[in-house]
Amino acid sequence: MAADEKPKPRPRRRHGGARRATPPAPPRPAAPPPAGAPAPAPPPSVDPPPALRELLAPTAYDRLWATGLPNVAAITKRELAAIFVSPIFYVVAGVLALLVTVFSYLPNLASQQPFTMGQIFALIETLMVFLAPLITMRLLAEERRSGTLEVLLTSPVRDWEVVVAKWLGGLVTFVAAIAFTVVYVVLISVQETTTTGYQVFGLHLTLPDVDYGRIVAGYVGLLLVGGAWIAIGLLASSLTSNQIVAAVVALGFLLVLYVAFSFLPLPQPYGDFFGYVNASARAQSFHDGRLALPDIVYFVTLIVAPLFLTTRVLESRKWL
Repeated sequence: MAADEKPKPRPRRRHGGARRATPPAPPRPAAPPPAGAPAPAPPPSVDPPPALRELLAPTAYDRLWATGLPNVAAITKRELAAIFVSPIFYVVAGVLALLVTVFSYLPNLASQQPFTMGQIFALIETLMVFLAPLITMRLLAEERRSGTLEVLLTSPVRDWEVVVAKWLGGLVTFVAAIAFTVVYVVLISVQETTTTGYQVFGLHLTLPDVDYGRIVAGYVGLLLVGGAWIAIGLLASSLTSNQIVAAVVALGFLLVLYVAFSFLPLPQPYGDFFGYVNASARAQSFHDGRLALPDIVYFVTLIVAPLFLTTRVLESRKWL
C-alpha cells in the first residue's frame, strides 16, 4: 500500500450484528378498466361429477331421519311392548269396562230410558281421572329408578323424541282401553227401530236413525281429553323415580283441573278465570256432540304445555 493512501472505513454494524431487512413495498392496486370495456368474467365454478352429486344428495330416508319420526316410532314400539305385557293395562281396561257397563249402560237398559253415547263419554272421562295415573306412573319414573333413562338420553335421540314417544305409548294404551265402547255403538244401532235410506255410489243403504256425527265428535273429544290426561301424568312421572308418588301427583293435578274448579266458590273476577280452566265444563261440549274451537284449543294446550315442561325436566337432568 502506498504511503499517501488512507484505509477505507468499515461499515458500522447495527446493534445485534445483523442488518435490518427492508420491508417489501405494498402491491399497487390494479388499474380500473377503461370506460366502456367489458367486465372481466368470473372464474369458472367447479361442479362435482354427477356420481358424486348423487352420493352426497340427501335421500328420502335422510330427510325422514332428520324429522325424528324413526326414533319416535322405535321408542313408542318399545314402550307399547312393555305396557301390553304388564298386568296394569288389563286391570285398567277391565275395571273401566265393568264400571261403565254397570253404572251407565245397564241402568238405562233396565229403565228403558233413551240411551246416548254422551253418557258413556262423560263417565269415561271421569273414571280416567283416577285410572290414567296408573297408565302413566311408570312411563318415566320406572326408567329413572332402573337407571335406563340415562342410557336412553345419552343415545343418539333428542329429548323431545323421548317425550313424544312416551306420550304416544300412553295415548295408544288409552285408546286400547276404551276400544270396548264400540260395542255400545253397535247396540244402540241395533236397538234403533226407525231407519233411513241413503244412496251411496248408486247403492241403496238402510241405516238406523242414529246421529253418527255426534258419536264421532264425542270420540274426537274423548281422544283430546285422554291425550291431556296422559300428558299431565307423564309430567308427574318425570318428576320422581317412585311410581306411587308419580301416580299420586298426577291424580292431584287431574282432580284440581276436573273436580276442584267445579265446586270452589270463588269471587269475581277469579270465578270467571277458574271457570274457563275447568276441564269438566270444557269437555261438556264433546258429550253433546259438538267440537267447539275454544274447547279444542283448551285441551290441545293441556297436551302441549305438559309435554314442553317434561322436555325441560329431562334437559335439566343433563346439568345435575
